[in-house]
Amino acid sequence: MIALWFLISVALADAEPLSADAAVAEALSRSSALAAAEAAVTRAEGALRAAHGLRHDPVLSGSVAVVGQAWSLGATQALSLSGEGLAERAAAGHALDAAEARRRRAELELAAEARRLWIAAVADRQQAELAARALEVARRIQGAAGERAAVGEASQLELRIARLQVAQARTAWMAATVAEGRSGAELAARVGIELSALALPDDPLAAAPAPGQEDTTPRSDLVAAEAEVAAARAALARERARTLPPVQLGAFVEQEGPELRAGPQLALTLPLWRANVDGRADALADLAVAQSQRAEVERRAAAEQGMTRRVSASFEATLTEQGVDLPAEARAALEGVALGYDRGELDLLSAALLQAEILEGQEAWLEGRRLVAELRLDRLLVDESPLLLGDSGP
Repeated sequence: MIALWFLISVALADAEPLSADAAVAEALSRSSALAAAEAAVTRAEGALRAAHGLRHDPVLSGSVAVVGQAWSLGATQALSLSGEGLAERAAAGHALDAAEARRRRAELELAAEARRLWIAAVADRQQAELAARALEVARRIQGAAGERAAVGEASQLELRIARLQVAQARTAWMAATVAEGRSGAELAARVGIELSALALPDDPLAAAPAPGQEDTTPRSDLVAAEAEVAAARAALARERARTLPPVQLGAFVEQEGPELRAGPQLALTLPLWRANVDGRADALADLAVAQSQRAEVERRAAAEQGMTRRVSASFEATLTEQGVDLPAEARAALEGVALGYDRGELDLLSAALLQAEILEGQEAWLEGRRLVAELRLDRLLVDESPLLLGDSGP
């Protein structure tokens, strides 16, 4: 398995690493959620076009007498004089604004999610590589312990402990390899790349550029919520206007024998029994829901902004404290442990303790970089920074 993992690593080393920006571009181009947001915009555009002009088609009617000489033709056009059409157009316009804002928010959230998947895949791959090296070191120490035991320089207890350390290192490597496979498969499925061809760089922090200056532009989810409230208000005005049914205006012409008659035609439905009570009640309920959802979005946005902006500065300050290449230091330290035991400079217990310290230090380094990267993504998403989209941005 180690040999197979090594061959795969060599093959991936020759491939061009998938950058976080490229992962975002590929993920957005394949996202069904973004396609649904685009479809919602298309439907809203269609509804707005339909709301312009006359809202009712004309009605033509005609009759011919079977017995006798008589025929008639008529045409009527329904016209709303209560302002229903204006309210309908206003509702459709606000609905389009909301759909466009929702699409923008979906695009940013999907970009952040793709970057998080990229971060997890990079971190897990680095952890698997370190676990593989630790297993190789443990095997080297076991081999050296066996040689020492053969010439009487080491006890059988020391050899048994070395074997147990190999078993422990092998289990750690297996767990890291499983984690790497899962995160890599999830990223590969999202970006449409075969897992065997998925090459990644080394640093998970590369997925999250440092936040720039705060943008004062309203967040798109807040814009969408406000537009939905405005659309609900316009829909309520439309339903109130529908209390008065449209007026039927038209003309007729008819002939019966030698007599020919023609003239205007007017019809009006009296709202005695049906005054659109149910339509107004539905619209009023929709307005209350939209207002509640807007307040919820406002609270969530304020909480997210307060948390991320407060913690971000302290997290960024920790990066300046890591001036060395810790992964390279960890690889060199593991090699030093193996050499130290080979040369007799370290006993088995010291070598085991040092190896554990090195692995824990590397894991801590990766976890720290991952946490900073995820907080950066939270900050970029809170501010709706175009940096999230990378090369896919406008």
